[in-house]
Amino acid sequence: MGGQTLHCHLTDCEWELIEPLLPEQGCGGRPRTTDLRRIADAMQHLPGTGCQWRSLPDAHPPFSTVRNCFHAWSKSGVLTRMLQRLQECARHLVGRSPGPGAGRRTRGRKRHVVTDVEGSPVGIVVHPASVQDRDGASGVVQGALAKAPGITRLRADGGHAGPRSERTLKEPDAGVDLDIVRKARDGKGFEVLPRRWVVERTFAWMGRCRHLSRDHERTMASSEGWVTLAACRFPMRGIARVMEEKGMESVQS
Repeated sequence: MGGQTLHCHLTDCEWELIEPLLPEQGCGGRPRTTDLRRIADAMQHLPGTGCQWRSLPDAHPPFSTVRNCFHAWSKSGVLTRMLQRLQECARHLVGRSPGPGAGRRTRGRKRHVVTDVEGSPVGIVVHPASVQDRDGASGVVQGALAKAPGITRLRADGGHAGPRSERTLKEPDAGVDLDIVRKARDGKGFEVLPRRWVVERTFAWMGRCRHLSRDHERTMASSEGWVTLAACRFPMRGIARVMEEKGMESVQS
């Protein structure tokens, strides 16, 4: 199997986008012997197919090597910075400012996400199942505001209404308006609510990664890392597709 080509391999254009965002060889320790591109390919294979670590095909590096890199990159913030940089590049291609526009919060399966108007995740936090939406909102909002201080407005569903969310957004440095999107009291049946589809579409995108169909991780940090890695796929593939169609050079700088 060592020479087989897998459908989850990164294209040359996609690799050019993320290569500058990966950590270089450190000063200490043994020299790196595994190609980072092969490790990145393996990481794309895992969420896309949902296979277990030990079931990683032989065409990829040893699963222990890939697993150690994943946990190291997740813990050190490499994946979070990669997502942020890819989002900036994606906004640049469509003529938007580098910072995200107004977003909103919604809940997933133990996942709390803040997205921009395009549906790209700005903040990602994984909670225990016992945490209510309104209680977990403060953490993900504070994280999103730290990464994107230009946010001035958030939309959320009724599950996020409450004094705790309001206190978070009324802090001196926040300056964010919170809009609770509610269903009409006399409404019956299905009703399309303003901007609800944006974040629902984001979770649908994540649903394409079989690894995220269920939470298999032992720790919250590992679960957040997989969600962040999956979120990187959206802008990375979109940017690469545009660049390949237009024959553009990498927008990384």
